[in-house]
Amino acid sequence: MTGNAAPAKPVQRARKPAPARDPNEPRSDGRRVLFTVMLDGREIPCAIAQHALRDIASGGKRTSAGDLLQCFATARPQIEALALRKLRARRGDPLGVLYIWPEDAEEDAADPAGS
Repeated sequence: MTGNAAPAKPVQRARKPAPARDPNEPRSDGRRVLFTVMLDGREIPCAIAQHALRDIASGGKRTSAGDLLQCFATARPQIEALALRKLRARRGDPLGVLYIWPEDAEEDAADPAGS
């Protein structure tokens, strides 16, 4: 044989599909935690900013992006209650994602009864 033979194609291995992720499970993109809350039988997508999460869950202490989900899990009831208060104070559902910012966490800390 001469050098005219076609080069062998690399063998491609079948990839295993990624495990299915529960779309309602909180997840982090390193800057925020995305989650959902239920309001009147509807799922409302929400997000809490890293700084707001830090203020609520760890008293403002610095946390790494990798610790966001653990911080969220620790303070989840408080965060969900804050999201629901913010939703109920609005007229209509948010267009897209309801964000919780550091200012929201500060207001909530100043008025823990949510009045």
